[in-house]
Amino acid sequence: MKKSLCSGNYKKFFGGIDKYGLTIEELISVISENMPLIAEDMTLGKLVVHFFAPSSPLEPKGEDRIVVLYENDSGAETEQIFEEFITTGGGKVSFEAYPVKGAVWSEEDKDDIIFLVKNIFAMCGRARLSGIVKKSMSTDVSTGLMNANGYVAAGNRLAAEGRIHEYNAMYLNLRNFKFINTQIGNKYGDAVIREYANTLSAFIGDDGFASRLGGDNFAILVKKERSEEIIKFIGSVEIDVPFAGTTSHFCIQARAGVYDIKDGDLMPHVMNCISAAVSSARRHPTDYAVIFTPEVLYRIMQEQEISANFPAALRRKEFVVYYQPKVNLETNELCGCEALVRWIRDGKIVPPMEFIPLFERNGSICSLDFYMLESVCEHIKEWQEKGLEPVTVSVNFSKTHLHNPDIADDIISIINKYGIDSRYIEIEMTEMSDFNDYEAFKKLVTKLKENGVMTSIDDFGTGYSSLNLLTDFMFDIVKLDKSFLDNIVRNNSKTDEIVVRNIVRMIRELDMKTIAEGVETAEQAAFLKGINCTLVQGYLFDKPLPEQEFETRLRSRKYDNIL
Repeated sequence: MKKSLCSGNYKKFFGGIDKYGLTIEELISVISENMPLIAEDMTLGKLVVHFFAPSSPLEPKGEDRIVVLYENDSGAETEQIFEEFITTGGGKVSFEAYPVKGAVWSEEDKDDIIFLVKNIFAMCGRARLSGIVKKSMSTDVSTGLMNANGYVAAGNRLAAEGRIHEYNAMYLNLRNFKFINTQIGNKYGDAVIREYANTLSAFIGDDGFASRLGGDNFAILVKKERSEEIIKFIGSVEIDVPFAGTTSHFCIQARAGVYDIKDGDLMPHVMNCISAAVSSARRHPTDYAVIFTPEVLYRIMQEQEISANFPAALRRKEFVVYYQPKVNLETNELCGCEALVRWIRDGKIVPPMEFIPLFERNGSICSLDFYMLESVCEHIKEWQEKGLEPVTVSVNFSKTHLHNPDIADDIISIINKYGIDSRYIEIEMTEMSDFNDYEAFKKLVTKLKENGVMTSIDDFGTGYSSLNLLTDFMFDIVKLDKSFLDNIVRNNSKTDEIVVRNIVRMIRELDMKTIAEGVETAEQAAFLKGINCTLVQGYLFDKPLPEQEFETRLRSRKYDNIL
């Protein structure tokens, strides 16, 4: 080995560049700064490195650049040594070394140069690996966007620069993406996510940062002057994705939680605010973008309190059954009722809309539904013991139950537990906006019918697959959504009148019954009777009654003739 490779300068050179934790950019800078230490001993005139790397999730644009590590002011000869190294993933790193002007390298000199570039390559590989590890900690591998760590870090940099108040933060949640995933499969679902990420990032451009928090959730920081434009954009993003040999078109809509960042805000606070705002947007389908306010946070805290109090409230039997009578217009008699839950908390009634949607989202609704069924069965047994003939009681069950494969058996088991006739129970389910659980729903209806338990579909006409429901499921009763009646009477809608008349006729010909809810006026009742929809419920006859009051109604079933 030549003296140059054992010299103090050579040791100083490698001592200066052999540092852990350097990024590739930092390493290149350090090598260039220290190269003069050995260039004279090695008669080096010029050293050039060419980095090439194909695109990857962590480096979507790949890399292809040439860097001059050293160049002598005296110039260099044209003779060169070329050394190339292949990296993992199809990348290359190549070196070109030239002797200083007037020098000629011996074979030993050339060996020294090759030894040098091999060591530099090894250090570059280590630095690049270190950089990849660091980048992976802040990058979403699937899309190449920042991940949650990267998003927070970007916000922290803006805060450190005193510019955080120039931006708004947004939390995006893609609407109905689980449905897309179910339809086309996870592989192509990932492709849709990547294309959405690319489109979102391109639209933001240099005016902000986009990140993927995981799944179908994204977060962005964007200049305040572009906030309205971004909110409008995410309301409907059109993308094209290659799928099964063709190109499929998707329209992706997102909910958004928006926070107007103030000077001095820290990123944990920003994240809490946009999370609270997007949670509010989830609860209000018509408001796809919600701007954070203290009231938003207050409502969430209220919901958290309600959720936390639910188990104890159930044990204390704070939930009680109210019964709303159903009336036969032909006989003006009580013909059934619907069981409705009321929460008596601290002596006051908590409005159902304050807890039912929340329990639907967090899954507590399943326990509440079975509690209601038990309470109804217990009341029916008590009525019979008092010599009263019960009417059929409809009990609402959430579609959340369809994830339970034993739901039908569980319902039948409770009915049998109280020893009541199954004809007194009707299980009422709301029409669904999608049918991921179509087969489970069909299985439930079939098994309940086999065991003599009636079934009904609520809010008919408000979902996607109304006619399919009637042809594929043999319900006993179909409940018309009250919006039809409202439009007919209040808005004089002839279209709704035609629709309702034909729905009632069709259901009757399918050997099912129709009941109209929300009947509030004699005019509505007359219209319904005129089209042979004779089963109704509504405030025209009775509001929902506590169990004791309904028991009185059972004793006197006749209503005054209002027509």
